Amino acid sequence: MEINENTKISTIIAHNPDAIEKIVSIAKHFEKLRIPVLRKVLASRVSIKQAAKIGGVTVQDFFDKLSTIGFVCTKLNKTDNLTNINKHEQHFISENIIELDVREMLQNNIDPFNKIMKLTKNFPLKSTLKIINTFEPTPLIAILEKKDFNYKVEHVSANLVNTYFYKNNNPDSLNINTIKDKGNIISVSESISSKDLINLYAGKIKEIDVRNLEMPQPMISILNELKLLPNNFMLLVHHKKVPQFLFPELVENNFKWLVEEIAEGNVKLYIFK
Repeated sequence: MEINENTKISTIIAHNPDAIEKIVSIAKHFEKLRIPVLRKVLASRVSIKQAAKIGGVTVQDFFDKLSTIGFVCTKLNKTDNLTNINKHEQHFISENIIELDVREMLQNNIDPFNKIMKLTKNFPLKSTLKIINTFEPTPLIAILEKKDFNYKVEHVSANLVNTYFYKNNNPDSLNINTIKDKGNIISVSESISSKDLINLYAGKIKEIDVRNLEMPQPMISILNELKLLPNNFMLLVHHKKVPQFLFPELVENNFKWLVEEIAEGNVKLYIFK
């Protein structure tokens, strides 16, 4: 199989599962690929180039390892890269940049996800959100792409990554959530409260507590429960943190959710369709 820096990790693994251990051997950061549920979530959204940046290694490191198991590695021409970049970045306007540095929050074990979601909820057109972090926020990118945001990632240094999000001119299709109740369609705004959801799904709520489970069991348990969740039911999850890596999976499977942070180590997650 011929691969290049834009080839998805999931494509490589699907072609040859032996690639998992080859990639893991490149950097300790990639050990998560050994866990099936995390592999499914992460590998499908990350290219070789993106993975190299996340792991602090080079694309050539990937090529060197993968070529030993039969992959034919092709380097893209610089003009090819420039064409892709220009096409992607032409939507960005830097007249109004809203900046959010999340490094201190993460150091203090505070998840910035809710704050970012509040910022992007009624985001002004022709404005750019700049997230300053130590790594590329792949799960966040996947979520905001579904909300009609373009993005650009700037790797300033090994521990400094700027991610820019720019809102398209199209209406945000997720500003209005549509949920089903007894076969009827009910439209509710994103400001719906947990009390509203509990009333709406009265008698149709499945509840699980994953706070005492070791990683990655919380995510595995939630995904398994969602597979078994009856139509018109809601899953209420008691979690110890906001599960960012879960959200792209929920978006992909057409679920909507509400996060309610009760206290440190106590988060309620309402998942519904």
